[in-house]
Amino acid sequence: MKLITIDPLKLERKKGNANLQMSIKNGVINFSPMLLAMMDINIGSRINFLQDEDNPTNWYLCKATSSGFELRGKNTSSSNCVAVLQCIPLVRKIFNSIDFLKNTGKCLVGIEPININGIPHYEIITASFK
Repeated sequence: MKLITIDPLKLERKKGNANLQMSIKNGVINFSPMLLAMMDINIGSRINFLQDEDNPTNWYLCKATSSGFELRGKNTSSSNCVAVLQCIPLVRKIFNSIDFLKNTGKCLVGIEPININGIPHYEIITASFK
């Protein structure tokens, strides 16, 4: 028998998913660290949420230049989310468009952007809400 010692510092760790957590109670939307890195955004960045008029259950995120929602820092160490924005009407509109009946939800965001006019748009995978 030949035993191998596993060094925890050399193990490849899962870096998490690109996701959003939303609450209709207070309108808070948490951005996961992987989503922030993937979109190359951070606290102070501005974000646009876009709804597809032809298919209202489809939502997208993109980095904004001057308008849009500004990301703020989160002051809790218990969460893996480091940036948030707050807008009850936006969360309500998203939840209503997909008939999501819970007060809070978490969903994945697509990792392959769709380029529209040279701007990467990331799909909010509304079917993954739970």
